[in-house]
This record gives sequence, structure tokens and C-alpha cells, in this order.
Amino acid sequence: MQNDSFVDQYPLTALQEGMLFHQLSEGGKGVDIEQISITLNHAFDCDGFIAAWNEILARHPILRTSFEWTASQGPKQCVAERVQLPVSKIDDWSNLSADEFGDKINQFQQQDRLQDFDLATPPLMRLAIISGPNESTFCLWTFHHILLDGRSFPLLLRELFDLYDGTAVESVAPERRNFVDFVQWLQNRDSAAEEEFWRQEMQGVHGSIPLQFDSSASSNKLEYSFSERFMDEKASAKLQLFAKEQGVTLNSLLQTAWALLLHHYTRETDVVFGSTRACRHGSVEG
Repeated sequence: MQNDSFVDQYPLTALQEGMLFHQLSEGGKGVDIEQISITLNHAFDCDGFIAAWNEILARHPILRTSFEWTASQGPKQCVAERVQLPVSKIDDWSNLSADEFGDKINQFQQQDRLQDFDLATPPLMRLAIISGPNESTFCLWTFHHILLDGRSFPLLLRELFDLYDGTAVESVAPERRNFVDFVQWLQNRDSAAEEEFWRQEMQGVHGSIPLQFDSSASSNKLEYSFSERFMDEKASAKLQLFAKEQGVTLNSLLQTAWALLLHHYTRETDVVFGSTRACRHGSVEG
């Protein structure tokens, strides 16, 4: 795509730069590839659904954005004037049983996740439409996480189905801020003042405290593994009730438990650990 077809160009956020790095270093592994599956159990207007999607892309610059990285200029994101959503219509699978259909869908999703996007070619999303049993239609929307987060895509899907159902006027888009406004807000922040604030806030903290479970183990030979556990409904309900009684979220309760665990193993009275947050609420109006 030629640069004269771009309507805007601007820097990446730090999080986007991290995702761009992951894509360039770990392409083909499904890193930062998001999938949203939608099953429609009523009469499906395929042409209307695709038209609604293309209207969504026309409304939102971030959905027409691509990413470039050159040694001389560094990374930048570029907004195309117009793009069309790539749509694949898979062979009719309506003759399969529910179990067979589910197995084929799972296999298809796994294969689709490993199909990389060329970050320099918008749009960084695609749609697959599959006819399933009992007159159902399965739609798989795949996009790169560098475009959207978990707070964004529910809003987008709501707007999409308002268009598809005819409850929204095509020419009138909801008033929403563009992503470039957030990037500009980030660029205008006073980093030196923020750094000084946190240096004052964190006075008395003298670096990280390693968790040494085995005093004989060398720090550079520690091995880590991933473990997953599930709570039953009764235990989950008790936690939710306790959090509600204390006026906190489950996330706050979990972080409190983690802080107590770190205190138990380190015997430190000041326990410091990091937590990732979106930090957009209250920062940029709208």
C-alpha cells in the first residue's frame, strides 16, 4: 500500500510496540491473535452481515490501521482511507452431527490462529462464515490484539449487530473518540514529573525480593512451570459474597491474598508487586 493512501500516521503506544516486537520475533505461533466466535441460530443474511462489517471498518480508523517499522524512523501506525474485510465462506457443514461439527470447528479455529497477519497490510482482521447443522451459522472473527482490547470489542460487536439488525442508521455513527487521541494524550504527559512522583511514592523500597524456596538452588537455575486450578461453584460463591461484604472486587481480593503470600515467604513488612491495568478510565474523556 502506498503512503499516499494513508489518511493519518502516528506513533505506537508502548503496549503496541511490545506486540509488534512479539509479532516480528514469534510470527506463526498465534501470538496476540484474538478470535471471537459467533453462532447465529436464525435466518442469516450473509450479504447484510458483511455490509455491516464493512460499515464498521469505515467508521473506525483503528480497524483500518497497519504498522510499519523502519530502522531510520522506528515504528508507526498508518490509517488507510478505506479497506474491505477479508471474508471466507467455508464449505457447507450443515450435514454434520453436532459433535462432528464441534470437532471440525475446533480444528478450524486452531489452524486459523496460526495464520499470521502481515502487519503492514490492513485490515488486520478477517471473517470466516460456516453453515452448521440445524440451520445455524458459525462466524469466526479473527483480529490482531494490537488493534483492540477486551473493553473495545464488546462495544464494536454491539454496534455491528445494531447495524445488521437495522436498529442503527448507517450514516450516523456513535460519537466516540479515535485512538489517535489517546496516543496524543500519552505523548503530552510529563514523564519527568511522573517519574519524580513515583520515586517519592516508592521511597524505602530497595529493589525486588526474590522468592528462594530452596536455599541450595542457584538463582540462575531456578525453573518455573504453569499450573491451573479451578474452584467449584460453592467456593466461588463464598469468595464473591466475601468480596461483596468487604466492598471490594474479586481482583482486589486476589491481590490481597497474593500480598499475604509474598509476606509469608519473604517476611517483609512492605510487599511490592506489579499489576497491569488499562489505565484509560478517567484519563481521556470519552
